Amino acid sequence: MCFNVFTHNRDDHTKNFSFLYNNNKWELAPAYDMTYSTTYFGEHTTSINGKGRHISDIDMISVGVTAGMSKNTCKQIIEEIRDKTADLVSIYSDTISNSLGNERVGYQKELKDIMQKRP
Repeated sequence: MCFNVFTHNRDDHTKNFSFLYNNNKWELAPAYDMTYSTTYFGEHTTSINGKGRHISDIDMISVGVTAGMSKNTCKQIIEEIRDKTADLVSIYSDTISNSLGNERVGYQKELKDIMQKRP
């Protein structure tokens, strides 16, 4: 969820989340189909705290706490994923925005806003 928010991967529908059944137990499958995507309506396909856009740290923390994680753990995960994706986003922000023409300024502002959000 955090990766999708920070990297602008809005193609996060339920068919992009899978499980594997190994040794009589279910496990989350390795991640796949994780790339920049605006989707048809410019929103995440899977809502986060009831929202498809303008997702904040508070929204991600709320989802984590509802799933049984501590608020502190949620904050740590958010910061770790934000830090680890910052360079990636910087690199493909320039690449993608160069191909978007008139949408470039809006896209770069949106990515900057996402990376700077703090609760």
